[in-house]
Amino acid sequence: LGFIIPAVRIRDDLTLSSNQYRIRIGQTIVGDDLIYPDRKLAIPGDDTNIKLDGIEVKDPSFGMDATWILPSQQNEAEEKGYVVVAPESVLATHLSQIFYKHSGKLIGQDDVQTLLDNLSQTAPSLVESLVPKLVPLHNLTGVLRELLSERVPISDLRIILESLAGLVGKNLSVIETAEAIRPNLAGLLIQQVAPLNKALPVITFNSELEHMLIKMAKQNGEEGLVLDNELATKLISNISDLNQKLVSEGNTAVLVVSPNIRRQISGIIRQHVEDLIVLSFTELPDNRKVNVVATIDGGS
Repeated sequence: LGFIIPAVRIRDDLTLSSNQYRIRIGQTIVGDDLIYPDRKLAIPGDDTNIKLDGIEVKDPSFGMDATWILPSQQNEAEEKGYVVVAPESVLATHLSQIFYKHSGKLIGQDDVQTLLDNLSQTAPSLVESLVPKLVPLHNLTGVLRELLSERVPISDLRIILESLAGLVGKNLSVIETAEAIRPNLAGLLIQQVAPLNKALPVITFNSELEHMLIKMAKQNGEEGLVLDNELATKLISNISDLNQKLVSEGNTAVLVVSPNIRRQISGIIRQHVEDLIVLSFTELPDNRKVNVVATIDGGS
């Protein structure tokens, strides 16, 4: 995502059983699951429907059906189309996914200063003219945290600073600033979903729902988009069901909405469907083919 993750310390928690583990950021538990050191995790391939003897679970990283099997079953599992993963790899992948989801909480001002020091070697004038003279370090850190919280890579810090330079004097908040520079970074985010030679799979709202949400956001003014419980429940349920279906089929898609409601929709959805990326229409590159895989309405 563009910065070095701080050192990680792993320690035993004597309150847990021998098969349990927890992942914390600070004092907050952000992940936990069961792991079986004397077994291996068998994950079925796309065309596999043969059951294996073992402990049936959900893969902790991606929520896929999986089975903890004995090492002696590995050859049988692989012959039947399963991918067999060692327990330490299961834990490492889960840890990586947790870092990916919570990267915005992990980056601090010292990390950002290190990134600036590295960029100064190739673009010294850009860094010196902008930070901290026009953009304080804590503001830049806030913008980067906001981008990372929505999975936007910050690996191209030069583009980020050049974008920030064009926004100086507009008196934007940290959130508004991050939103304004997103289109310049969207390519980095999109390439995580689909390679350049493939169409980008997208989910959209139908025009009636889209227009209704935009109207509601305008009517609410500074409060932004506020949904009543019934509409919010239906919308989240439809999106969650569709996303689970796509994931179970081994597919990934992004939700594309109007830029007027992108941030608000993303905030609502992320509370319930963490792994769905929400883009605005302005963030889709002109040279990228798009494949609409589903359209959502506001009904049940």
